[in-house]
Amino acid sequence: TDIFASFTTSTGFNTVCPGVPFQFINTSGNPDVYWEFGTGANSTQEEPWMQYNNPGTYNVTLIAGYGLSCADTIVVPITVQDVNAAVSPSAPYACQLPASFTLSYSGSASISEYAWNVNGSIDSAATMDVTFNASGTYDYTLIVTSTYGCKDTVTGQIVVNAVTTSINSNEIEGCIPLEVDFTSNTVSNEPVVSWAWDFDDGTGSSVQNPTHVFTGSGTYSVSFVVTNSAGCTATGSIEINTGPHHNPNFDICFLSNPMVVDTCRFCPRDTILFHNLTTDTLGNPVDENDPNFEWNWFFGSNDFEPEECLDSYFAPLDTGWQYDLWLIVNYNGCRDTVHLDETDIDSIGLYISAPLIRSLTDSMSCDSTYQRYFFADLNAADYWDWDFGDGTTIPSSTEDTVMHNYAAIGTYWVKLTAYSNSTTCFFRDSMQIRITDIMAHLTPEYDTICFNTAIPMNASGSQDASQYAWTAFGTVNAGSNMIQNIGPYNQVGPLPIQLIVTDIYGCKDTAFADIYVTRPVVDFVADTLVGCLPFTTEFQNMSFSDVGIYSITWNFGDNTPFINNVDTISHTFNHSGAFNIFLTVVDSNGCINSLGKSGYIRVHETVANFNCIDSIVCLHDSILLQSNSTGFTTLTVTWNFGNGDYLSGNSIIYTYPNSGVFSITQIVVDTLGCSDTLIATDFIEIQQAIADFTVVSDSSSCYPFAPDIINNSPLTYQPSHFWTFGDGFIASDYDPYHEYTFPGDYWMVYTITTSDGCQAKDSVLIYVGGPFGTINVVPDSICKGDEVQFFMTDTINVSYVNWNFGDGYGSYDLSTTHTYSYVPANGEFYVSLILFSDSLCYKPAEPDTIH
Repeated sequence: TDIFASFTTSTGFNTVCPGVPFQFINTSGNPDVYWEFGTGANSTQEEPWMQYNNPGTYNVTLIAGYGLSCADTIVVPITVQDVNAAVSPSAPYACQLPASFTLSYSGSASISEYAWNVNGSIDSAATMDVTFNASGTYDYTLIVTSTYGCKDTVTGQIVVNAVTTSINSNEIEGCIPLEVDFTSNTVSNEPVVSWAWDFDDGTGSSVQNPTHVFTGSGTYSVSFVVTNSAGCTATGSIEINTGPHHNPNFDICFLSNPMVVDTCRFCPRDTILFHNLTTDTLGNPVDENDPNFEWNWFFGSNDFEPEECLDSYFAPLDTGWQYDLWLIVNYNGCRDTVHLDETDIDSIGLYISAPLIRSLTDSMSCDSTYQRYFFADLNAADYWDWDFGDGTTIPSSTEDTVMHNYAAIGTYWVKLTAYSNSTTCFFRDSMQIRITDIMAHLTPEYDTICFNTAIPMNASGSQDASQYAWTAFGTVNAGSNMIQNIGPYNQVGPLPIQLIVTDIYGCKDTAFADIYVTRPVVDFVADTLVGCLPFTTEFQNMSFSDVGIYSITWNFGDNTPFINNVDTISHTFNHSGAFNIFLTVVDSNGCINSLGKSGYIRVHETVANFNCIDSIVCLHDSILLQSNSTGFTTLTVTWNFGNGDYLSGNSIIYTYPNSGVFSITQIVVDTLGCSDTLIATDFIEIQQAIADFTVVSDSSSCYPFAPDIINNSPLTYQPSHFWTFGDGFIASDYDPYHEYTFPGDYWMVYTITTSDGCQAKDSVLIYVGGPFGTINVVPDSICKGDEVQFFMTDTINVSYVNWNFGDGYGSYDLSTTHTYSYVPANGEFYVSLILFSDSLCYKPAEPDTIH
């Protein structure tokens, strides 16, 4: 027959992806092939797998009918696609903010899908636009998929390194002409190639660090633009303030003529008027409303708020000539100063006359709070008047320390007025004092309180107290209020209370009070503490109180109603467990106390219970019964197995001698005699599986053969059925049908399984006769005139045969040869074979074809 070599790929294209396995599909119709893949590798598999790791074009050769004289060859180029996920621009960089980029795929392949990830932003378009507003290094990833499904990934970084700049100057303000040195502070990844300065006065500069002289008065917004070699720019700016000089000056008392000593005298604390006489450099008065002016006055250690004309200067507490006076004039950053000191006394002409009171103080003692000492520090005073604020005075005194006794507590203004004989000046000072007489007064709200109760105390009757300290049982309470809750205190009996009050001078006084703390003592007993359910016991109240008991309340801890005012009571517990018993007692003062005895009453319930690992077992298998019974201490457990057998013990292994359904009875008794019985009706099922079948005939001389099956197995315990017939066939019917189609000896095996898995088996050997064999022809693809060998393999029970070569010839030999002399119209001869056994059973073999 003619052979035509052809193939395709599992991808459906002659273009494949690098590193991705694919399969060559042989479409020649001839399995005898030889492949060469263009890499030096070859194969004789009919449809081999291949993987190319490098892009390129590979010539793939297929020889179909390999080894035959009529073989055919085809060569097909296979292209391994180079996707090459390249990005343009390849190294994105910017030095100017905001930095914008358009990223695009720059490979040569035809792309169907794009997957961008730029600094966390995702896009699927062919190009991606991104903008960054800050310097930094930003990662990007591009995954592309070609129209042939090939993928490639490229990663890279986008670098944004913006140029930044700022200005420093040695001066930011001053007087004209003002010379300023400017310095540019520029950070740039590329070299700076130009600086463009604008001084805001119509001039500029192109040097990096220029010096400029400002000749006009005003505020100048100086700016400059720096440019690097990449064309990126940055701008910096700074403000410079300039102003003209002025002649600061002032006088006192409107003295415009040259001052004469002693012409401008003041008493201490007089108001003195200072007059600003500042002029410009030409002697012209300045405009006091000009907002560019700033005035700063300084008088020794006294600093005043800026103002043009200072008219509220109070003389310091010293007499004589005043000097060290300053006036600083600031005009838009240009400062001029006038300073008059001791060398300019004649120019100042300011004299402060006596007298002065430098200080007025007092002292007192807590031992004598109505008595007060006063101390005066005076300068150049000839005499003075004392006024103690209670109607008592000492006129024309020369004593700087005096003592005065006040008759009553209260607040008083003490005044001291000093005089000088040589001047008309006087000086007055005053101070406020308070005369106290500290007294503590303590008033308890109650004289008897309950245990663990706060004690309300009242100290409002105390006199001149500013602080309160309460003490009880030796513990100082943290509170310091006039009305105070002290405690609570967990101590029964007399409770001494102490109050210490303190006045504003630290003087103290103490008051005492006694309070009695009471509570009832609670106790009770029960005649029996442990018993079986239901359990009844009697409780007896043993409580007492030194003030008498008002009421009692029982709580038995079993959710039954509380019982009131019964000293002896019998109670029945209808639930098992440990019960907490509580007794609450209220005494005649209303004080409450409770006693709880945890787990005081224990009621035990014996409960029969067990588990069984498997309650349904097969005959002759054992069951395990495990007692889970509960009760007091040791339990005695007895088992009745429902068939007349009895055993004792917590854990029992028992084997039933017969199949059937049985009830289990468990009897449990504890050491207190409490008992319980549990009957589990029809709890145990003992299953037995029985397999029993026969066949009408167990042999046949010729296949196919279907034995007749008679199943006699009982159907108790919901059994399942499983048949194996020895030839690979299985069935799950009760009485299945099966036909043997091949000669041989076969074990037919039947397994019956109950619902609990109990099994039984039965089997029979089946004999099936008849011939079998497989046709073999070598070769099966020939040219006209070639000889073909015919023989059999896998023969069974073959006595003789009848060959038909498909061209009108045949043979009775078990193996033979034949030569075909012509080519049929369809290019094929069909070979058939009839097999015969000794019993004259005959069967056709599977036919074969020669091409």
